[in-house]
Amino acid sequence: MNPCPCGYLGDPTGRCRCSSEQIQRYRNKLSGPLLDRIDLHLTVAREATALSADSSHGESSATIAAQVATARDLQQQRLPRPARPAPVLRVIHSRPDLAGKRL
Repeated sequence: MNPCPCGYLGDPTGRCRCSSEQIQRYRNKLSGPLLDRIDLHLTVAREATALSADSSHGESSATIAAQVATARDLQQQRLPRPARPAPVLRVIHSRPDLAGKRL
């Protein structure tokens, strides 16, 4: 559960702008009996995240595309036919037996 509607209450950057009334209304949404069933309450610090275009992390798109192509080729060798049966076969194999018709 977030500590407040915006989720930034207690954040060291001070990003939370929720009033005490907003926080109280948010916390009152969970009833007392429900909160009594929760045995463990933890305060977890927010993980620092950074989105950057730094290409030193991970693999390039070309490398990943080559890996996908290799995986598809291997799958094709293992299972050369289509994964789904033809529509005609689906109709034949999905007909109910006598017990199924009686239902």
